Amino acid sequence: MARTAVVLGAALLLWLAAGAQAQSPPAEGLTVDNGQVQLDFTDVELSVVIDTIARLTNKNFIYDDRVRGRVTIVSPTKISREQAYAVFESVLQVKGFTTVETPGGAIKVIPIREAKESNVETVRGKAKTPHSDRFITRLIPLRFIDAEAITNTVKPLVSKDASMVAYPPTNTVILTDSASNIRRILSILQSIDVETYKEELTVIQVRHADASTLATQLSEIFEADVSSTPGVPARARARRTPQQAVAVPSASKGRVRLITDERTNSLIVLASRQRLAEIREVIQRLDVPVVGGGRIHVYYLKHADAEELATTLSTLISGQPAASAAPAGVGPRVTVGNPALRTAISGLSEGVTVTADAPTNSLVIQGTREGYDTIAQVIAQLDIERPQVLVEALIMEVDVTDARDLGFSGFGRIFRGGT
Repeated sequence: MARTAVVLGAALLLWLAAGAQAQSPPAEGLTVDNGQVQLDFTDVELSVVIDTIARLTNKNFIYDDRVRGRVTIVSPTKISREQAYAVFESVLQVKGFTTVETPGGAIKVIPIREAKESNVETVRGKAKTPHSDRFITRLIPLRFIDAEAITNTVKPLVSKDASMVAYPPTNTVILTDSASNIRRILSILQSIDVETYKEELTVIQVRHADASTLATQLSEIFEADVSSTPGVPARARARRTPQQAVAVPSASKGRVRLITDERTNSLIVLASRQRLAEIREVIQRLDVPVVGGGRIHVYYLKHADAEELATTLSTLISGQPAASAAPAGVGPRVTVGNPALRTAISGLSEGVTVTADAPTNSLVIQGTREGYDTIAQVIAQLDIERPQVLVEALIMEVDVTDARDLGFSGFGRIFRGGT
């Protein structure tokens, strides 16, 4: 009987303790009234705030000893539970922490610098960005501006521990930052991503200048990528010569691509509408007729052999060493001994071709005016009169026979005492 009374007494004490715990007042600094919350903390440990929010939201929190620091929260008015949780996330951000939800539903409190490597929430498409200070990842597709170019422009606006990268195949920006800062950057991008910066493709016919040379000059002005049409070897970059500077309006940053079509001497340009206008202006000022222009020139030789000189020049242009011995039946090959001349010709690379025309002893040179002028200087130094040897010969025909007949001229010589 006594044992039963002890057991009942113990059970009663446990029931009273449980009831007292259930009816215990909220944590210090937290006031709850009709679903409204009032937070008032003065210089308390961060762990105390986490414990209070855990009780308020009935959520499980996981954090380690790195989560420390003292905070003060002043809330003169009552707010909803959702607003109280947003205040909690702002407090964590101020102290350098953020929250990440685990697969089991618990919430981890981790340093912000580790957020971009954690399973943070990813917002995509037309979903709204949360009104909070926790770190999330937002996919931002762009319609008109280039993702890589705008990423370098906007990077100074993101937080210190944020991550911002561009994905060129879909022209998308991947941004991991606090949700509040992402909302600010989204508003900036919406103002910038307008149709004015949409890339356009156009073909510009070059009438007087050389398309490849002009593309090289444009690439240096606009930092463009230059390529040639398939099947056509890209011409070597022309050597720069001093010329009048062309005033170019200040261009906004943007990608420019140039493709040269040597068959039609045209430029295929991919750029924004604003940059296209600037490129057209530069081309209009450079594509002007030049006296004696054109790509085909004829040089008449005075002394040198056209075929030999064409072989020598073609060898120098291609950069291949000349053969040591000349072919059978061909005279000695003309060589260039001046190193400066060799350097000048080899720099032309594939920009110039030289063909011999034997009947007129002339050279047909195909290339730019600059290339022709360089070749002409070399030819002028090679086409010189060479030392010659004069050989005089007397040819006599003698018939050795037994005949004793003498011609009239021979008889006359004998009669005059000649031999």
